[in-house]
Amino acid sequence: AWRCDPAHYWPTMIGNDQDPVFSNTDVYVVGYPTPHRNGTMTMADLESNIVSRMQADGVFRKHKEVIFVAHSMGGLLTQQILLTYRDKELFKKVRAIFLYGTPQEGSKLANWAKYFNHDPKLKELQAGDNNFTLQGLDEDWTHSGFSGIERYCAYETKPEEGFKVVDRYSATRGCKESVAMNENHRNLVKPCNIEADSYIFLKSELKSTLDPFEVPPQVATSAPTYVPQAHQPT
Repeated sequence: AWRCDPAHYWPTMIGNDQDPVFSNTDVYVVGYPTPHRNGTMTMADLESNIVSRMQADGVFRKHKEVIFVAHSMGGLLTQQILLTYRDKELFKKVRAIFLYGTPQEGSKLANWAKYFNHDPKLKELQAGDNNFTLQGLDEDWTHSGFSGIERYCAYETKPEEGFKVVDRYSATRGCKESVAMNENHRNLVKPCNIEADSYIFLKSELKSTLDPFEVPPQVATSAPTYVPQAHQPT
């Protein structure tokens, strides 16, 4: 994920962007095994693993505010982490979450993929009334009191290998703003330049979100820092 080609990797592109909205910014990348790789970890397993690594690297301790940019299942993990670890009050530093193709209501593709892939996460991603994992997440978020965390969502309009992985309703449920993108699910987060829809959406909504907190009027002397992780997303 995040890479259009060897020369265009979104985290690095943000790190090189001199727009004031990215000044004094660090970019931290979290990777995890995804279902198409036949993983064995449940979403609960991934939550504990991700939080452990983020705490070890001081993501919340070293920063005044945190903005999450998540793709697909990563958006569900982000929201569940903030709910599960509410006692640590991580949510107090989170200003916004950007969700690209996140299946808030599940994905119909997961309903049949479970027959060919035994990754336990596929059961947690299925669409339908029997997905109590996503129902619980939705209800918990509604009653969480996280009113200060805005969710901005983007959804795909192109099929991938004949299927639309996440439909519009599933990808935009509960979002403050949503936008359609002329991409398939996988390419939603692979901008090839700073004029790509995914890049523009993030930058413009960040400016809107951060305005009350005084976006610097000029580029700061401190450039954004990109922190690569050994376990990159697949």
